[in-house]
Amino acid sequence: MEKKPSEIITEFLNFLETAKNEYESAYADVGLEDRKEQTFLHDLEFAQNKNERNKVATRFQQSRRTRRKSEGQGATI
Repeated sequence: MEKKPSEIITEFLNFLETAKNEYESAYADVGLEDRKEQTFLHDLEFAQNKNERNKVATRFQQSRRTRRKSEGQGATI
């Protein structure tokens, strides 16, 4: 059975709304990770020793991976 034009349009509008919501969510995730970057840089700058710097660097690395994952979902800043 062939779909009515109104059904096709409704499906397309639903698709656009879903895409918009996913983009906004990914965009917010990327922004959050960008704000964390400043904290990591500050923590690296004032780390008391090598072990503390390594811990911050590991958290920073994980944050960057999360950001790239969010970018892959369609959000770039």
